[in-house]
Amino acid sequence: MIHAEYSVEELRELIAVPPHIERVLRAYAKAQVEDAHWIEACLKFRQAVSEEFERLLCAGAAVMDCQEVDDGEAAEQASGAA
Repeated sequence: MIHAEYSVEELRELIAVPPHIERVLRAYAKAQVEDAHWIEACLKFRQAVSEEFERLLCAGAAVMDCQEVDDGEAAEQASGAA
């Protein structure tokens, strides 16, 4: 379960496969060829999740750099949209 109090770095650590675990998994995959495809697929998936997480962080940073709207303007926009 993900909680709001996790830092970005802690989330990165949760997503990543630690290098020593990856080495063990790759060694196992080399020894157990029938499992190699699934291990490789899982490692690629974790890498893809990591890349998407970083992309979302960058997109969020771009949104944060946008001009802020004060509360009065936000209320006007919300009532105008309704």
